[in-house]
Amino acid sequence: MIPPDERSAETKPGDAVRSPLGSERGQLPCPAELEQHSVELTSALEEDRSDLDAAREANRDLTRALNQRG
Repeated sequence: MIPPDERSAETKPGDAVRSPLGSERGQLPCPAELEQHSVELTSALEEDRSDLDAAREANRDLTRALNQRG
């Protein structure tokens, strides 16, 4: 899992809203740019979900271990 402070600016939540595609040219992004951005966001989301699933599993394991001791 990548700690939030080590993530690149591209994967921080809300960045896509604050800096829309195509803004550096003063025009709307072309469909290919939107598709690429969608692919990148989908990939980042899948990675974050995987990290979350792993953290949840570790939490369950730790909780189970604590309950068995007590």
